[in-house]
Amino acid sequence: MKNSKLARTTLLLNAAFSILCGVLFIIFPEEISEQLFVNIETWSNELIFWIGVGLVLFSLDVFIVATNAYLQKKQVMRIILADIGWVVVSILVYIFDRHYFTSTGIYLLDGVALIVTLFAISQYIGAKRIKPLQSKIKINIEIVDEKIIASVSQKTQAPTAIVWNIMTDHAKYWEVASNLSKSEIISGQGLGMVRRCYGPKGENWLETCNEYSEGQSYSFDIHTEAADYPYPFSKLKGVWSVKSLTSQTQGANQSEFSIFIEVTPKGGYITKHLFYLASKRKFTGVLVELANAWCKKMELKVG
Repeated sequence: MKNSKLARTTLLLNAAFSILCGVLFIIFPEEISEQLFVNIETWSNELIFWIGVGLVLFSLDVFIVATNAYLQKKQVMRIILADIGWVVVSILVYIFDRHYFTSTGIYLLDGVALIVTLFAISQYIGAKRIKPLQSKIKINIEIVDEKIIASVSQKTQAPTAIVWNIMTDHAKYWEVASNLSKSEIISGQGLGMVRRCYGPKGENWLETCNEYSEGQSYSFDIHTEAADYPYPFSKLKGVWSVKSLTSQTQGANQSEFSIFIEVTPKGGYITKHLFYLASKRKFTGVLVELANAWCKKMELKVG
């Protein structure tokens, strides 16, 4: 995205500050408790430790957002809301529970809240400056019921017939998918078709077409149970579709194709959480590269 330097810089500083505090909280919970609280209790040490864990996870989230090549305003605003939440809680603690804290603890509480406030303000100014690229791509990634739902849509100056033919050229799918080194049709056509995809190291897996509507859409279930399947997914489904944008008033042939991915990651809570944090950046890059590569091939066919 354009004009995102201030937002990225502040996010990176926020991530660095958060992970520094988090690591200190995790390593030295007793020492920090002695500085913060008037009376040291078992719960105070545990509280400091788990706040540290939360700060480390938060810092990873902020870092992933900051380094996302397709940084969006709403991503920055989400971090700003988290920062505001920290400041609000700090104010409430100061008003209602300051008697639990030493004078040093009060200074630290106020100081950290001030720093976080400055981060929030700078990030807000940076977010306001972000301008979307002059691109026809629409991206959305969210977490719903422990699943990652990712979608990309792109407009192209090509009729639906050309778009459909390129999208269903499964033997050449690897040419536009940056995470593949080869793809081939094993059996069938349309509904029930089976294709095999190969990763960059030769690992491979099967994908079965379980929905098919000629000229409109198709979907694949990926066989994640393959012994050498390289990704930590228990389930993965992809849907590819195209629709015409041409109208009598427009005259020119235009289409929009979409890619929809639904992923259920493997592992426990912490593993899934870390995967959720990393997935936004990874899926965004892969899907945008795929959409751009497809669009280029489609419009070259138009000539």
